[in-house]
Amino acid sequence: MIAPIIYYTIKGAIWYQGEANRNEYNEYAALLTEMVAGWRKDFGCGNFPFYFVQIAPFKYDKSLDIVAALQRDEQQKAMSMIPNSGMISTIDLGEENCIHPAEKLTVAKRLSYWALAETYNFTGFSYKMPVYKSMIVTDSVATLTFENTAKGLTNMGREIDCFEIAGADKIFYPAKYTINKQTTVLLQSKQVKTPVAVRYAFRNFHVTRGYLYNTAGLPVPSFRTDDW
Repeated sequence: MIAPIIYYTIKGAIWYQGEANRNEYNEYAALLTEMVAGWRKDFGCGNFPFYFVQIAPFKYDKSLDIVAALQRDEQQKAMSMIPNSGMISTIDLGEENCIHPAEKLTVAKRLSYWALAETYNFTGFSYKMPVYKSMIVTDSVATLTFENTAKGLTNMGREIDCFEIAGADKIFYPAKYTINKQTTVLLQSKQVKTPVAVRYAFRNFHVTRGYLYNTAGLPVPSFRTDDW
């Protein structure tokens, strides 16, 4: 599919794919990394930019399963493996009953921010999605910190219903959250005396009234602190 166009000049590539790979999610980061390396070799013009889209939430076989969330994890891993790459999240744009969500303009804008900043050297705006960084547990409270938080974190005025917390028994319960001084998130649940792991929107499609964003309006992608 690439062979007919390898003699054209290329400035960069954008990529939105991955739903069909979800059942072999553990292979995806390596496959995507090798695909991009192959493209760059074929075009012969160095490590051109590769910007891609994390798959949007969708019910697939069952909304509360986590296989699509595992695929999103692999896509985030791929970004760290592919030089000169960037990924945007669509965690807040998915539709439970439609695999191709209608909101494409926001996808295009988030991709354009990456290209304007990294390829065309524009400044003065945020383009990197906020991502989970670390967790500290004090008594029954888990405190989460994030990278790329711009001027802080926000729920955009809507309650977030997709945080879960588990103890050593590995059973997850819905967690109550507090955004602390706009920089960290505090989580706890009455059912979990000593938190061990946290998950956020870690389902194929997690029904929630709101999501966590940085104040630039970029969403935190789904994540988990465990490897269960």
